Amino acid sequence: MLVYSRKIIQFITEVKFCVKELLSREIGLQVAGDRFYDLQRKASYPIKVVVYNNKSMLGYFDTNFYELGFHERLMHTTQEQLQSVIRHELAHYITFINYGSSIQPHGVEFEAFCRQMGWAKEVSQATLCLDDGKNASDVQGSSIFRKVQKLMALATSSNEHEAEQVMIKSRELLVAHNIETKYIGAVDEEKIILKRI
Repeated sequence: MLVYSRKIIQFITEVKFCVKELLSREIGLQVAGDRFYDLQRKASYPIKVVVYNNKSMLGYFDTNFYELGFHERLMHTTQEQLQSVIRHELAHYITFINYGSSIQPHGVEFEAFCRQMGWAKEVSQATLCLDDGKNASDVQGSSIFRKVQKLMALATSSNEHEAEQVMIKSRELLVAHNIETKYIGAVDEEKIILKRI
């Protein structure tokens, strides 16, 4: 199930930019628009990013659609955590291009590519399965996240003192729990959910 809203579309744009930067600067591949070329520049591949919320992993690479998928929970993690997951999925993409689909997903070729790039264990193990909502990155489903959303809604109060206190409390919670603020929307933000058939 794919999930979209204005904030998710903004997140997809940010992830695509990061993917293009990593492909060109770290991996050394030519990027043109929403495509990139292999090392020999004989073939180009799409940069397709989707956001989902129905799988139990933080990211995936789909070999059938040449698609990079990222869980919507990543909208609220640190930039370092997000980049580790993006690098992890790009490693899957590049090893698929180089070796085809007959290799093991986290096999020798995948590990060798991560080492070649100088990416540590936080990249090669970045998209571990989520565990019943108790994962550290399970921010959106947590009571802390909902509390921050409600506090930010109260921050528009006409009572100046109350609004200031609410903002201070919400900032304290955001810092204490390392939550990204740019994608926090209203509690009732409209989402569009798509199912692929």
